[in-house]
Amino acid sequence: MKKIHYIVSMLIVSLVILSSCEREKLDYGDRGDVGGGVSGQLNLSSLSVTLAEEATEVKSVTRAVSTDDFIIRIFKIASNGEDTQVNEWAYKDMPDVVTLSTGRYRLEAHSHDPLPMEWEHPYYYVDAEFDIQENTVTDLGELICTLHSVKVTVEYDAELQKYMGDDVTVNVKVGSGSADFTKDEARAVYFYTTDFPSVLVSEFVGTVAGESIVLRQSFTDVEAGQHRKIIYSLKDTNLDGNQESGTITPVISLDGTCTVVEKNQSVTVDPEPVIPDENPDLEEPDPSGDAPVITGDGIGTPLTISKGGQSVPIAIAVSAPKGIRSMMVDIQSNTLTPEELEGVGLTDHLDLVNPGQYEESLRNMGFPVKDGVQNQTSVSFDITQFGPLLAILGPGTHTFVLTVVDNEGQETVENLVIITI
Repeated sequence: MKKIHYIVSMLIVSLVILSSCEREKLDYGDRGDVGGGVSGQLNLSSLSVTLAEEATEVKSVTRAVSTDDFIIRIFKIASNGEDTQVNEWAYKDMPDVVTLSTGRYRLEAHSHDPLPMEWEHPYYYVDAEFDIQENTVTDLGELICTLHSVKVTVEYDAELQKYMGDDVTVNVKVGSGSADFTKDEARAVYFYTTDFPSVLVSEFVGTVAGESIVLRQSFTDVEAGQHRKIIYSLKDTNLDGNQESGTITPVISLDGTCTVVEKNQSVTVDPEPVIPDENPDLEEPDPSGDAPVITGDGIGTPLTISKGGQSVPIAIAVSAPKGIRSMMVDIQSNTLTPEELEGVGLTDHLDLVNPGQYEESLRNMGFPVKDGVQNQTSVSFDITQFGPLLAILGPGTHTFVLTVVDNEGQETVENLVIITI
């Protein structure tokens, strides 16, 4: 009889222990990437995902932003840079605790998976790295999301609105994103690119007081989190024209500014970036000035080249009345690296007067060298074949800094900017 009581007692104790173990297992929720190795826990109940205070201005003109549906992703960090995603949930659906193998991790919070261009849909993001140690619970605390796209709005001053035709549109490009603002468009557009800082290119097309107007502009140093406000206004306008002959010939000039809207203030960027479009073809430099002059495709207005698209002309003209002493080309690009340039026999700093080992490759690419540059008063060259090389490397912004010094020491610097999409 005692033996039976002993057996029953042991069964009851075993059931209690088993039940306790099951509860403990449930408390730790998702087992993450654990495959039987050494592990620790991440306490997700301690995680709070919020929006930065600066996002208030963005929310006020779009819609209230809830973090409930934010995407939470956990990556295990690898020393070779090939991080592995191990978990993903909506913020509202996260478990309280997740068990992970020991190591270094990164948690990312995304408002959504962003597109290159989205109307009234800002992209918020934050990440944090943490370590998982054996038999240890890790807390993360509060993570504050910030705007990771650039907001763009377009406005027209009251005087310009009086004369604008209904056909007016403004095209804005950042990275591979493109948006068309009609005359009455009041919404904001949000651009996202992995290549910040970037270049914003705007183009005003339409009739003003019956005259066809085209105004292209570019603005550099565009960063994620900025609000870029483009404002168009009339400039040096004579709408009375010449009335002596009984006719009215309006002379219309537009001005465009791009301001970075800060909290409670605006900062004007590039106040005179106007690039006239009266003659889009390559203009020969005016030889009447003393200092060297550099003109051509991509100078002032960035060129856009797409992989597999049509060939885009890249022609440059240089005038130096006093003769050219030196001409340098410096290449700044996140994809056209020195390693990539080495593959085609070039480097990121090129001296066209003293090309050294790069002479043959420069000639093959269409660049003039040596006596074709030194002491010349005018030089023209075409590097159109360089475009496809850039496009193959994928999306990016490539700046060719052209520096010309004449025989009297006068220096001129211009940037040839090419955007590949």
